[in-house]
Amino acid sequence: MEESLDKFRRIATALAVASLIMGNTNVIDRIAYSLTPEQAVRALNDSMRTISSIMSSNQSNVKVEKTTVKTKNGEVTATKVTVEGNLYRFIPPYPLKTK
Repeated sequence: MEESLDKFRRIATALAVASLIMGNTNVIDRIAYSLTPEQAVRALNDSMRTISSIMSSNQSNVKVEKTTVKTKNGEVTATKVTVEGNLYRFIPPYPLKTK
């Protein structure tokens, strides 16, 4: 059960990061209103392509990086996003299991 929750949290973080980068919530809306699993997968794929292209480019107004943060529950991998000088951090509530 915990492993599936980890996957959903990672998806939610990816959607949030993509929305910050794009400056709108279109990708989240597309998933919310999708009528078939294929439509949801397509929207998620678009968000991952957005994140991947930003991470591989040298745009000065957007920066995405992974960091390790110490919390009361142990060390967790957090995602830091800087968009036009504004810093956003996505920190999971507990350590994510890695295989």
